Order: sequence, then structure tokens, then C-alpha cells
Amino acid sequence: MHSSRLRLAALASVHFGTLVAVPAADSASTPWPQFRGALGSGIAADATPPFKIGPTEGVPWKAAVPWSPSSPTIWGDHIFLTTFNEDKLETRCHNRADRKLRWIRGEKPAHVEDFHRTHDSPAASTPATDGRHVVSYFGSFGLICHDVDGHELWGMPLPAALSGGKYGSGTSPVIIGTRVLLNRDQPIYSTLLAVDLRTGAKLRETPRTEASGSFGSPTHWRSEGVDEVVLAGSAQLMGYDLTTGAERWAVKGVTDFVCTTAVVADGRLHFGGWSPGQADAPREPWADFLKKHDKNGDRTVTFDKNDPAGRDYLRGFDHTRDDKFSKEDWLPLEVAAARAENLLIAVKPGGRGEITARHVVWKFRCALPYVPS
Repeated sequence: MHSSRLRLAALASVHFGTLVAVPAADSASTPWPQFRGALGSGIAADATPPFKIGPTEGVPWKAAVPWSPSSPTIWGDHIFLTTFNEDKLETRCHNRADRKLRWIRGEKPAHVEDFHRTHDSPAASTPATDGRHVVSYFGSFGLICHDVDGHELWGMPLPAALSGGKYGSGTSPVIIGTRVLLNRDQPIYSTLLAVDLRTGAKLRETPRTEASGSFGSPTHWRSEGVDEVVLAGSAQLMGYDLTTGAERWAVKGVTDFVCTTAVVADGRLHFGGWSPGQADAPREPWADFLKKHDKNGDRTVTFDKNDPAGRDYLRGFDHTRDDKFSKEDWLPLEVAAARAENLLIAVKPGGRGEITARHVVWKFRCALPYVPS
């Protein structure tokens, strides 16, 4: 670590249905505009948050909010967050200074996407802001943009997302200049979507034919003078031209079931991910899986015959989406495991085409994240 000693800015967090403010004395003018901050790294170099945070220590206020696993974003005295409340998908704004609720804007979707009741919510995506626009994404609705006072500027309804494993959407939108970038990876027809921040018009939608579902967010990387958007999914890390949407490069052989987001530091791109089914967490053989879950001996697993706590987990393997699990659903998991590897990598800039051998500087295989915050 550099001698300047980077510190995490714990500006605000949502925990068990409570919005908690944490003072960061020298970061009042520093925005936290998207998921994991301005660079997507979770680090604010100029912040001095308290080292002790507890129920009565280092917490100037708390505000009750409907439980949702998204993170707050901050601009000036505004805190923005998303919630799912009484069947409505909400964007909320609180005063940073005193917790006062400034406004709530909600949409009731025609259909709520599939999601795991014990782990997720239809409001899992963190909003993005540039201090004028507040862009929220809901997998059950699409994109919607408000100004900081809560006036709707535009909306882009999208078909309800089909998430990998039916876990529910996990990606968050990012703002790069006058563009909104969104990961729309799904088991069928994955894309990288670019929208005009000012008008909500679709600029382009780049097909990601080899991706079949991921949960990370796009990363902006200026690589040797070219603005790129980086996104991982299905054992590949890929870079796209920000302006044209064209694929520029790919690193193959990373983790398959991607829940993480790439980070830029010291001129290099860093990506790490972990998922079950690899050498350090091998998946049980099909015969053992059947023995454990097949309740009637028909060599399929029907979800209603299993305990409620495990049903959402089993549904996540249902590639054919026929509400049962068979050998046909198992085979894609074996194929994915064969092409992927759990690792952390650093990539040097300037690559074109398939760059795994030429631009991956180093690899690390221990203590990798699965679902980081």
C-alpha cells in the first residue's frame, strides 16, 4: 500500500432495514456517486471516517427504511437509495445532515422478477448520480431517471430480467460522461446497454453472446487513450469501446458465475472472482445430487418436494426453466466448470483480441471473493 494510506469512506450504509449515517469529516464535498464509489473500488483517498462504529458511537443518526440490499449513493447533502416496499420499486432521497426524508418515487411493476427471498430483493441495484441526474435500475421495471429533487426526467421500461440462477438482479448502473451503462446479462440474450443520460434514448445495445448471466457492474477503464467499458461474465472478462460498443479484447478462463466488478488501480485492471464448481469447491457428482434431492425416484428433482429453505437454491440450477431439475440442467454446469477458474488477475492496458496470454500480468488463487459488498 502507498504511504498515503488509502482509507475507506464509510459515509452511509443500509443494514437490516436501517439507514445509518457515519461521519466522515473531510469528505463532505466528495461525492459517492455509484456502487462502491467514484472508481468502483470502495475507496475514498481523502476520507477520515471514525475507526469505531457502534450502536451509540460514531453514528449521528439512523432512519428506518424498508429492507433492501442496495447501497446508498451520496452527492452533497443528498443520500439516494432504492427499496422494495409494498410491491413498489422505490427511489428515496434523505438529507445527509439530519436523516429527513426529502422524497420517494415509486413504480409498481407488472411482473416482479424471480429472486431468492432469503438473499435478495427486487431493489438490489444501487442508484448512480452525477449531482443532476439520479438513475435507478430495477430488474422488474428497467431504468428510471429523476433529478435530485425527485422530478422524473425519463424512463426506459425493459422486460423483467431473467437472472442467472434466478437469484434476482444484482448489477448497478454506472454513469460515464453523458452515458448510462448497464449490464443486462441473462441466461438468454445477454447485452451491454448504453443509454443517453440526458434523454433516456438508447444509444446502443451490444450483444454478449457467450455470457449467460452475471451480477457485476460495468467498469470504466481509460486504456492507452481509449475509453473502455469492462464487464465479466461466464468465464470471460471483456473490454468494449465506450463510444461504439465494439468488443476490443477478451481474457478467457476467469470464474464462471460472476458476482464481482473489475477495479482499475495503478494503470492496470484487476478482477477477482469465485464460484462453486471449481477445484477448490468441486460440485458433487450427479448421482450423489440425485440421491440427496430426488424424492420420488424419477431421476429429476421437483422443487415442491424439497424443504422451503432449499427451493430457491435448487431453482437456480434450472436452466430449462421448467420447474424441475434434470440431467439436462446438470450438463451446462459441467461445461462451465471445465472452462473456468477461480482467480484474481491483473491486466495491463493496450490489448486487442484474445489477450489472456499476452496481457495478464499475474494470477492469484487464494482467498477470493464470491459476493462482495
